[in-house]
Formats: sequence, C-alpha cells, structure tokens
Amino acid sequence: MLAVIWATGDEIGRAFAITAGFVSATYVLLQYYSDLGRFRLLLAPYVAVFAYVAIDLIRMSGWKASAMVTGAAVLVSLVNFFFLSRRLLDRSRSALRQARQRAQQGELAAESANAAKSTFLATMSHEIRTPLNGVLGMAQAMAGDELSDRQRDRLSVIHRSGEALLAILNDVLDLSKIEAGKLELEQLEFELGELARGAYSAFTALANKKGLSFALDIEQARGRYLGDPTRLRQILYNLISNALKFTEQGEIRVTALRERDMLQLSVRDTGVGIAPESLCKLFAKFDQLDSSTTRRFGGTGLGLAICRELAHLMDGEVAVTSELGLGSIFTLRAPLQWLGEEKTVVTVAETVSEQPAIALRVLAAEDNAVNQLVLKTLLHQMGVEPTVVENGQLAVQAWETGDWDVILMDIQMPVMDGLTATAKIRAGEAATGRPRTPIVALTANAMSHHVDQYATAGMDGHVAKPIQAAELFATLTRAAVPDEVQPGGGAQAEVA
Repeated sequence: MLAVIWATGDEIGRAFAITAGFVSATYVLLQYYSDLGRFRLLLAPYVAVFAYVAIDLIRMSGWKASAMVTGAAVLVSLVNFFFLSRRLLDRSRSALRQARQRAQQGELAAESANAAKSTFLATMSHEIRTPLNGVLGMAQAMAGDELSDRQRDRLSVIHRSGEALLAILNDVLDLSKIEAGKLELEQLEFELGELARGAYSAFTALANKKGLSFALDIEQARGRYLGDPTRLRQILYNLISNALKFTEQGEIRVTALRERDMLQLSVRDTGVGIAPESLCKLFAKFDQLDSSTTRRFGGTGLGLAICRELAHLMDGEVAVTSELGLGSIFTLRAPLQWLGEEKTVVTVAETVSEQPAIALRVLAAEDNAVNQLVLKTLLHQMGVEPTVVENGQLAVQAWETGDWDVILMDIQMPVMDGLTATAKIRAGEAATGRPRTPIVALTANAMSHHVDQYATAGMDGHVAKPIQAAELFATLTRAAVPDEVQPGGGAQAEVA
C-alpha cells in the first residue's frame, strides 16, 4: 500500500507514505525487538518498500524536493520514535519497579520462613530431647544396677532405641544448620590414631555380633592434623555405620592414606552393593535407593547427604565405587594440614558406676521432675548429692546463701530462665568481689547459636540433653576441680 501511494501520489503523498512507513517500522521495532525471528519477518516488507523509495528518489529529476520532503518525514518519524521510546522506557521502569517489589516481598517471605523454621527446629529439639533425657538417662543409671540377663536385654533395647531416635534428631538439626550456612568448622589439633581407634571401638561389638571381620589400617596416615575432629569423626562414624547396616557377611575395612596435606579415609565393605543407575541419587537428602531399603534397613536417608556436605565444608569430597552384590568403597578426601607424629595420651575408659567419687557441692536448677530424677540418679552414682531447685530465681537465692563448687543451670524454666539467673549471679559476683562459681548449662537447647548465647551470658560450659553420664562427669570435673587434682590424673601414660 505504501509503495502504491509513493508511486502514484504527489509530493505530499510521498511524504505521507514515507512517514507512515517509518512510523509503522518503528512500531514493529518497539513491539517485537525481543523476538528476533518475528521482528525480521515483519520488517522485511518495510525494507523492500524503503529500498524501492530510495531507488525511485535517485531516478526522479525532482529528487531534491523529494529528499526535502522525505527528510521532513524522517524528522516526524524520529519525534514519534522518541515519544514511543519514552513510553516504552516508562513501561519498562514500571515493570522493573514491580519486579523489584515482588523480589523484596519474596525475600522477606523467605527470611520469615527461615526464621519460623529455625524457631520450629529449636522448639522441637528441646521438646524431643527433654523426654529422651528421661529415657536414656535412666537407662544409663539402671545399667549399673544388678539385673538379670533378661532385664539387661530389655534395657539394652530401650537404650538402643533412644540412641537411634537421638541420632535422627541430630541428623535433621545438622542438615538444617548446613542449609542455613550456620555450621562452622573448627581448626583444632587432633591425632588421627585416637580418632580412628575411637570409631573402631564404637562399632566392634556390632561387627562381632553380625559375625563380620572388622579391620582398621591407618599406619600410613598416622599423625597429628589440623582440622575439625568432631566433624571428621561424624563422617567416619556415618560411613562405618552405613557399611555395617548393609553388610551381612564378609568384612569391613577402614584404611587411611596421606599424600602431603591430603588425608584419605576409606571404608570398604562386602555388602549388598549399589547398582550404577542408583549412584546418582545416593547422596540426595531424605532419599533411599528404593522403598524396600527403608523397610529393611531403616534410616532417614540423611547420613550420606550430611557426609558430603561436611566434606564440602572441608574443601574435600566423598566418593563411592560399588558393584551390585559385591560391596562398596566410600572414600573421603580432605585437605588437612599434617603437623607431625602422634603423641598419644592413653586413658582408661570408665563406666558410670565406676566413676571415682568427687566431693562437690553442686547446685542444680531444673524444672522438669523427670529430669530432676535423672540428674540426681546420675550424680549419686558419681558420689555427688546435689541440691535441686525448680527455677532460676531459686537458684540465685541459693547462690546468695550458700557456697557451691559448680552450678548446673537449665535454660528454659518458669519464673526466671537460666540465662537471666546466670547474669544475676555474675553481676552479684562483680558487685561483692565473691569468687566466680562455675556455671554449666544443662539444656535441651543444643544448637550452635544457643551454645554461643550461653558463653556470652557467662556460662563455663554446657551438657546437652539427653545427658551422657561420662560427658556430665567430665564437664563437672573440668569446671569445678583444678587440673592437678582431677580424678584419674595419675592414670595417664604417654605413648610415643
């Protein structure tokens, strides 16, 4: 149509034709610039028309007049282009503003959801650990009693079931901390031999019960390293536990190698093995190879996922090679600085009932009746008769009227919580010049940010619920007894 108007019209018609052409082409540009294929298709006719106009202008004798008219048309088109561009820019700015607002709202919603998740996990951790403390605490206490074989077997079932539930809870909390970026690794000196022997000893009884050969070979990697022994131990425990779970006959072998500052730990088993198509989802969170795996072997599917995440935090990796029906090899490689040869201090492990008596004046603030009974029972087996109060306010009053070697302080209590009570005691010490009394948090709130709060409040340590009797004894001893008179101090021997 524009070409016809140009060919048959006068100067004004030609000006109209070229102006309309530029306006239409501008509209196509603004409307379809983001869709290159459609833009080219729609622009092709305009290119042909403009080419025809250009050739015709050169051919015409009155090309100067036509050029002037065309220039005016182009000017009009440019003005039109400016206003259209401004409108498009305003539209883009408005869309960008709305997108930014939606992003901010989404970010606020995500932060709110994360805060709610953290609060929920903290609450669930506390609520689950509190009854577990009663189950596991009394099971530990009863283990020192005179029981028949039948009673001891039943007690063992109770204890193992409670430990399994605690392991699931810890896995969920660890994964939550990793996902939130709140899990930080420590840099401590440790001995690989001591760490590996501890893991080996922890699983020897289960391996023997299943009739498996269980071997430990770490001679090529022995020494002192710089890293996080707690998380390294957690990975090794998970890998050994996994191997024991899926191995019914044959052997499990734990080996270690060192290449400069690269430590390699491997756990090889002769278990059920893994099909090649299943390896890709082996480290997925909350996943099992199939539903029958959960029914037959149990577990949450979190262990290996946590191992890999912890390895990544160490700048390392967990890898697996496996053949279905023949077994698997799980290997951790992590860059850990080697500090030199081992210098191990060997101590004799003691059961709860065998802990040496220590004459301590212990004040315990605990509001839960079951936890009070557990605490009294465990401390009694250590030769300690505690004074127990039900809240922080009573703990402050007891501190004001008595002398104590150590205070065990629950955190969540009625009337006055443990942190407030600790702050009041520390303020009282500062005001009166009274010697500092060690205060140990005894609590089901055991997430890392809680532990930081306890230290900030002036506490000297913490024991997580469910209470492990050996940990309670060790913490009490560290907090209240000078190093030179600690029980068992003379039983240590140094091995080169």
